[in-house]
Amino acid sequence: MDVEAEISTLFGLPLEEFVAARNALGKRARTDVSADLAARIKALRKPTTTAWLANQLARRHREDVDELVDLGARMREATAARDGDLLRELTARRKELVDALSRAARELAGAAGYGMSDDVASALGETLHAALADPASGEQLRAGRLGRALQHTGFGPVIGGDETADVISLGQARSVREQRRADPTTATPAAPAATPATTPTATPAATPGTGDEGGADEALATAPSPDAARTEPPRHENRRQERDRRRTEASEELERARSAVAAADEHVDELTAALEHRRTQLHDAEATVQRLTDELESARRQLERTRAAVDDTHAELEGAGAEAEAARNRRREATRHLARLDGS
Repeated sequence: MDVEAEISTLFGLPLEEFVAARNALGKRARTDVSADLAARIKALRKPTTTAWLANQLARRHREDVDELVDLGARMREATAARDGDLLRELTARRKELVDALSRAARELAGAAGYGMSDDVASALGETLHAALADPASGEQLRAGRLGRALQHTGFGPVIGGDETADVISLGQARSVREQRRADPTTATPAAPAATPATTPTATPAATPGTGDEGGADEALATAPSPDAARTEPPRHENRRQERDRRRTEASEELERARSAVAAADEHVDELTAALEHRRTQLHDAEATVQRLTDELESARRQLERTRAAVDDTHAELEGAGAEAEAARNRRREATRHLARLDGS
């Protein structure tokens, strides 16, 4: 199980598949690696639409993203060198790259059926500019594991970071697990070795009348026997077990808290995605209304032109009818005139 590869694959999936795939990966990590890694995987938040589009650009338009990040370094060098001509050239190229990546993102959003609202487009543009402005943000964009949009304040330091996949490497997790299997004593702090109970040593015979013999007898009577020392666990062993128990309870409580936070974050993400979807639908509906309004206005103008043409046609027909009637009258008159000539 290559955890790093699995995480990269996870952030490249369609948004609607992210949660199920993340939870499945967490279960596998619990079985194959550790409960801690599983909890950290399940705490990964579903990317926003903006972050998802940025992650897709890092995968499908890698050359443009690499050029964009490298362009930021070149612009910083040109600024430091006060090379105005080069800076103007790089600024023009920056606009070309950002525009090209924005168009590509809009195509990706349309193909995935997500749409691209004005808010998403604005956040994506800010993410691209943040990758230009800050080297760390540029590497985050290149990694393709963004959970949130990046923020920046012009060509300077980034003020709003981003959540990326944060899991320990598989090599680290595996080494811990294998070490525990090979030597179970490394799973918890080693307890100091128990010291055997000591038997009081015999004391020299007391001088009669001094009372020392009675003191020695009292010491022998109060000292624990070797058998009792072997059957009762040392106090430091009890303390170690209590620490282990508390550590286990704290770990379980931490995992429950992480799961609760992950569930809350997931709910927020779902609400945010739903809001963005509604905004996109509203934007599309407004565009449809505007398009239909324009079409209706165009149809009205066409109808007016058609009516005017019909009126003109009627007028022409009336004129043609009058001319035809006049021609018929002239024909009848000519016929009568011809008849009179024949009769004479």
